[in-house]
Amino acid sequence: MVWFYSEFINHRDTEDTEVAQRRARSRLFVQSRRWLTQVINLLQERFQERTTIAEMAVAVGVHPVHLAREFRRFEHCTIGEYIRRLRIEQACRRLTDSTEPIAAIAAEAGFADQSHFARTFKRVVGMSPFQFRATLTTS
Repeated sequence: MVWFYSEFINHRDTEDTEVAQRRARSRLFVQSRRWLTQVINLLQERFQERTTIAEMAVAVGVHPVHLAREFRRFEHCTIGEYIRRLRIEQACRRLTDSTEPIAAIAAEAGFADQSHFARTFKRVVGMSPFQFRATLTTS
């Protein structure tokens, strides 16, 4: 009977430890999500600007390497890929809504030049910005 009781206590202590570890991980998850949400908001507000990981890390109070790792773990892409995606989405909206020159749209979206914009756009969307706009006007 004593053996059973001691095994029961040990098992319960192990369960309590596991529960405590899960709660700690959960708290860390919520805390990391909080600053990660701040980073995502910063990126969405400033994706047209040149911002560095170091600047974002200082803004949210974490180490740049930790920021890059956690961002990739939660968003399944790097910060650079995320910024490019935001820029391409902005460019798609502008190509749809306006007749502005493609070079102006590229600059407005934050790309350094039109050729970089065209290469990135084609890689992400599957067609050039000119083809994208032409497809929309013929539809």
